[in-house]
Amino acid sequence: MMAPLLDGVELMPGQLAELRAIDSLYYTHLATHSGSESEAGIYERVLARVRDMLREEQRLVFDRNREACGSCAARDSDRIERHR
Repeated sequence: MMAPLLDGVELMPGQLAELRAIDSLYYTHLATHSGSESEAGIYERVLARVRDMLREEQRLVFDRNREACGSCAARDSDRIERHR
């Protein structure tokens, strides 16, 4: 789930363990709390938590990747709307 956002970020072993825990909590929350919170809301909380565990130089890469992924999603959304 986070792979595109962490492209180019070298995580330390402790960060990898934390990322696995965050990932597990995300999927557990989705499975057990269906309908109580939007998937987008949960995803934003996960993004914030992952970003918080990163060092400053890692955050720069993460933020740059997130911006790039956001612009790709916007382009894909525009393309889908034009074809409707």
